[in-house]
Amino acid sequence: MLCRYCFKRYISTKQISHICRHMNTCASNRNRGGGGEDLPVSGDKLIKGNHTANQLALIDRQLNDWDLIKLMITGGIKSLNSRKSELLDVYREEKEKFCNYLEKLPVRFSLTIDEEAISDDAAMSDDSYIWITVNYIDVINNHWALKNKMLGFRKIASGSDYVETVKGVLSEWRIDRKLFSIIDDNNKDKLGDIQRWDNVQDSLPPGGHLIYAGSLNHMLSEWTSIVQGQADTLVEKIGSCVTCVNGPSVNASFRYAVQELGMEDDGCMPKKPTDNKIIMLEAALKFRPAFDRLKEINDDFYMNLILTNREYSETEKILDVLKGCKLANSKGRFLTPNIYIQIICEIYTKLPLVLANPVDLDLVTKIRDSFWKKYGVVLAIAAFLDPRFDRDTLGQWFGVIFDSDVDTHLKQFFDNLFQFYKAYGGSGDINSSSSEYGEYMRDRDLIQTPNLDILIWWNVKAERFPTFARMAQDIFAIPFYTTLKHLGSELEQEINSAMGATEIDFDILEAYICLKSWLKN
Repeated sequence: MLCRYCFKRYISTKQISHICRHMNTCASNRNRGGGGEDLPVSGDKLIKGNHTANQLALIDRQLNDWDLIKLMITGGIKSLNSRKSELLDVYREEKEKFCNYLEKLPVRFSLTIDEEAISDDAAMSDDSYIWITVNYIDVINNHWALKNKMLGFRKIASGSDYVETVKGVLSEWRIDRKLFSIIDDNNKDKLGDIQRWDNVQDSLPPGGHLIYAGSLNHMLSEWTSIVQGQADTLVEKIGSCVTCVNGPSVNASFRYAVQELGMEDDGCMPKKPTDNKIIMLEAALKFRPAFDRLKEINDDFYMNLILTNREYSETEKILDVLKGCKLANSKGRFLTPNIYIQIICEIYTKLPLVLANPVDLDLVTKIRDSFWKKYGVVLAIAAFLDPRFDRDTLGQWFGVIFDSDVDTHLKQFFDNLFQFYKAYGGSGDINSSSSEYGEYMRDRDLIQTPNLDILIWWNVKAERFPTFARMAQDIFAIPFYTTLKHLGSELEQEINSAMGATEIDFDILEAYICLKSWLKN
């Protein structure tokens, strides 16, 4: 049993008299007010008497671990040092349960390692912090479910070894022999050292090597930066227009023009220029008719503030690319990598229409080629495991990615696909129509459902295509995006605040972060 106010431990219900006396003097319960209620101890047993507690004061440890954690979390992160022993006990207990659960899963795991700049004060400015998350597909109630769980939050002190820190986390969680991929945009050059680790070498995934994935949002962010540079001149001109229409001599006329045209003034017009290029470009396009009308009714609105037809056309194309990149970067919108090749191709085909500078276009092509060289085969396999995409569709995408020899590249891909299938234990010849491979190639029940839930589809088809289902279960768990944000902004703010509080022990901080993320999920 534990005192709910200070979490002092009492071994058994035989110590009821001790805990009753303790409750009346518990420093953590002073000034709470008193009551005379009966307090449950364990099961249906009650403590009778007049106590100062105005709420349940005892916790049966075996029955209410999560009640304890919920109470701790509501108290805030900075209140945990005084409850360190209980917090760490529950953390270790829940961690061991989770370890045992992961060990029993017949899947491989994909890791994401995020490195974030924590806004701490001067004392820890030379340290870095990594967040390690495990991603996998579980079968719950006979349904596939994509899961991501926080494994650790570790400090890489100045001069410390990143690789050894990651190895330590993998060993603690006993998943070092069940890895499939690792995503880390900040330490790609060090991931090879993890593969050379004996624990990993003894049990490499099918295919003979770990997949070191770079996040798709990292590539899209680089593309976005280049396109935004192309928009600088337009945004500067739009900014002058925004300043003018919000000025005292023009604003009333602008509002009149908006009303006269029956346009909705839904707050899309910024009150002043902003660095958000999407907002600025959207405002220019939305209020184009109002600007045209304004130049007719107000001489203070200068003609040179209005975009030309060519500039409006350029604005539409740039905005389309920027919004496409932003949408693709939303991890809530795209959960599995089967559609990433489609995203890449759709955005890339629009870039030549936007980038007038050959140097910029060459740069985005190099970024695409680098990403495809490392992860293209896996992304193409993921796409082919989607029943909406057949060989012809893949051929169209390969035509976007490769300048020539599309048929050659397509043949190489299917050769790689078959070798991957064999590595997963698939049988039969590549040309055999009676094997699982041949049946899947011939009859995948191609469907045209834009909003297909790929995990539901594979859950249904797993018995018919067991080898491909195992491939899908591993490949679809690769997020290809960084996942720190799944913690939620509230927890991130707490952590940022706590990093500057030197009284917070780091082991408490990690336990708190993990437990709260597990509760959230």
